[in-house]
Amino acid sequence: MVNHRNGHWANIDSNSAHEGKDITVYAKRDIAAGEQLYLSYNECEDCDYAFTYVLHHILRDYGFVEQYPRRWNFFNNKIIVQLEDTSITTDSSADASDLKLTWVSDRPTQSSMRTLSKNLERLKNMRDDFYFQVKKLDSSHERSVTLEFFDALVMALEQTIQYHDRLMVGSISGDDY
Repeated sequence: MVNHRNGHWANIDSNSAHEGKDITVYAKRDIAAGEQLYLSYNECEDCDYAFTYVLHHILRDYGFVEQYPRRWNFFNNKIIVQLEDTSITTDSSADASDLKLTWVSDRPTQSSMRTLSKNLERLKNMRDDFYFQVKKLDSSHERSVTLEFFDALVMALEQTIQYHDRLMVGSISGDDY
């Protein structure tokens, strides 16, 4: 097993695991001694779902919240964004000011953005009760991953809405954020 990460962190790839042949792993770039090896679970050689198999799918299938860059897919591929940490940290706790949002899908409708805003407000309103309920889980791993996902989702919605709002008022172009 090799850990997952996308972006410049992904430094190895392999041939298809679905061909019934031995798996060959190869470097995609020079790898420094002691550097962590990362393979993308959704940008693999035989995958065609880099933007439709995203953070919540990785959580469901592998049990972790991926580190940055994080991809989000809302409304069945109608809104697809990627958040990348531009700071020098290597963990998943980036500050909002260190995040760069890339719009992957076409620009969403105003109706879609209103729905995202309503969902963000709903999440913020339930935060205290949600945290209280999560503390009751027996597994510390479940508690930490559940809270990490909740916070990541709130951050993604906030960033997506802010980015869209800035696009609409013309303070940024699609490539500036």
